[in-house]
Amino acid sequence: MVITAGLLILVSYSVTAFRAHNPVAERAFWRALAADWKRSQYEARYRHHSTVVTISRGGEVRFVCDGLVRTLEMPRTLTVTKTTVVSMKGDGYVQPRTIQFHSTSGWQYKMIIQMGWGVYRLEKAAP
Repeated sequence: MVITAGLLILVSYSVTAFRAHNPVAERAFWRALAADWKRSQYEARYRHHSTVVTISRGGEVRFVCDGLVRTLEMPRTLTVTKTTVVSMKGDGYVQPRTIQFHSTSGWQYKMIIQMGWGVYRLEKAAP
């Protein structure tokens, strides 16, 4: 019984630690964000529809384009420094800025929106 109890404690600790930092969920979030961002760029460049992207401290990213709303939930392991609203104009222009994300694992992410056509890169800094 002692061995079984010890194994149960280890499994429960491992599950808790995995939920505290789930790299698979974070990678899936970054891929989904990139796909929605590219879709918004397409809408701007080829259909001349502007998009408002709101990255909220509440844990969601909301894309509003031509009355349609797409919401992307952030994993529980990620937070942003502050709520940020990014406007992608109908010609694809986005004002340059940096948005900081923090992971429960200690990693720092910077979403750097570069000058001009709304292209961004993601930088990951070690804890």
